Amino acid sequence: MPIFVFGRVLLGSVGLTVLILSCLAFFLAGIGLLKLKPWSYPLTLGLQLFWLASTVVTVLSPNYNSAMDSFMKEMQATLHLPETPFSPANFSHHYRWTVILAFLFAGAILGLLVYYRHVSSKRPPGPRLYPDSSLLKCLWTTESQFTGASNS
Repeated sequence: MPIFVFGRVLLGSVGLTVLILSCLAFFLAGIGLLKLKPWSYPLTLGLQLFWLASTVVTVLSPNYNSAMDSFMKEMQATLHLPETPFSPANFSHHYRWTVILAFLFAGAILGLLVYYRHVSSKRPPGPRLYPDSSLLKCLWTTESQFTGASNS
């Protein structure tokens, strides 16, 4: 499985190893984010920045289109697909736009991570639900109707 890293094509077992390690690192970072582990934010930010920088260097490299063309033709031949006007190799002029769209999506994820890390660092420690939340007010009102307690 070929993979592009900073404009270079990594083929065979090296590319597969880099891909598996990257997927594993993103998986661990995602689990850490879900569990609000402090180590997950720097790991996720580092992975995002690494792959964003690699994407920029790869797309701006002069051999990007030829490498993508050869990759698509090799993949088509490996899968024994016939040559048609709708073959992936015939859409090589769209490769950069696809990468730019993916770059914007990854940049948005990076921006959200930075924004919410900043917001969560200013939140006071304690429980996530605060006494003035609407759900608790609704429960308090319903309970006070049955117990006769006053609603403050």
